Amino acid sequence: MDIIFFGYDGWSPWERRPQLLARALANAGCRVLYVEPGPPFKSLLLNGLREPRDLISGSLRNIQQNLWLLTCGFRWSLDKSIIGHEVSMKFFELYCRQASRSLGFKDIIIGYQSPLSHPFVGFENKLIFYDCIDDWRNFPGIPTSIASHVEDTVLRRSDLVFASSKQLVDILRERSGREAFYLPNALGSAFMGKGRHIESKLTAFDGITLGFVGGIGGDHFDWDLLTGLLEKKRLAGRHFRVVLVGPLIGRTNITRGQELKRSGLILIGKVPYSHVTEYMVDFDFCILPWKVTELVRGVDPIKIYEYLASGKPVISTYWAELEKFRSHVYFASTPNGYEYSVQKELDKPLAQRNEGRMNRQMLVIPETWERRASVMTDHLLRALSGRV
Repeated sequence: MDIIFFGYDGWSPWERRPQLLARALANAGCRVLYVEPGPPFKSLLLNGLREPRDLISGSLRNIQQNLWLLTCGFRWSLDKSIIGHEVSMKFFELYCRQASRSLGFKDIIIGYQSPLSHPFVGFENKLIFYDCIDDWRNFPGIPTSIASHVEDTVLRRSDLVFASSKQLVDILRERSGREAFYLPNALGSAFMGKGRHIESKLTAFDGITLGFVGGIGGDHFDWDLLTGLLEKKRLAGRHFRVVLVGPLIGRTNITRGQELKRSGLILIGKVPYSHVTEYMVDFDFCILPWKVTELVRGVDPIKIYEYLASGKPVISTYWAELEKFRSHVYFASTPNGYEYSVQKELDKPLAQRNEGRMNRQMLVIPETWERRASVMTDHLLRALSGRV
């Protein structure tokens, strides 16, 4: 099975659903060409081309067995012009045809994760699937009219539709009038080494460490909650610290983060995905301080799977997709709610806390990307057999 897979962003060392699913499909025996967008056309004009031939053919490299990365020569920002986006489409099609020919791809399947990062590529008579991971019409910075136009195009031309949350399943069914298959997120390989020794990256601290892992972008990170939390100085009668591991994205988030550093917030910044556990090992509680926006309502956060796999107690804002974790997660959205959650956990006998750790790990250990890839390929094979 040969798959041209359009992730919603570039191939990043901080691996998320696009990269993790692409690796799992490759491990399952599929040949996968992962397509990442090139730099914005404007930046090429300002900075020049390092390799002029890459504008015509893109650049192709091998990531692992059965998995290749195609970096397109340029992209036109979708929030600027649909016409510019259509121009990008023709180049994307050229890049993909050249790369797939050089790799000897035959019976090609086309997969999309975001209609915003990539325009629709017109491979005639190919099986097409859409793996929806966000409610793109509520994505910040993209006009709703443009997001609706491109997503409607992908929905109309797709043979199969997958969605990472139950909310997205309902949304896509309503928008397209067709079936959407629930394919939730899973646990990355960096978090599967249960029982192995992990060297700590954080300095020793005689108190409670609340830790967050992930990119901090958009408008849904709850800085006001962290501000109120840090004003408490003590939680459950003990000193505490808040550690954020991951990049601050966007001017507002950078400003708020730097402001809170003066109140004791610890900002680690971006680290390689494989090193995340070296920071999490010193967390006493893993936290997810998000505001529940329309975008967040459709999210199945990978970090919850990663948090639970660590065995650490988890405190998160509540929204409907997290109902499946209710027995294993503390839900709180205020500083007092956080303090109550910390106190409730610390009041448990040691044996009960150890049992909770084991139960959290056992809940998510079976939820692998290989399992998700198996479900996806089963659907794809059935769809292919229906075309014969």
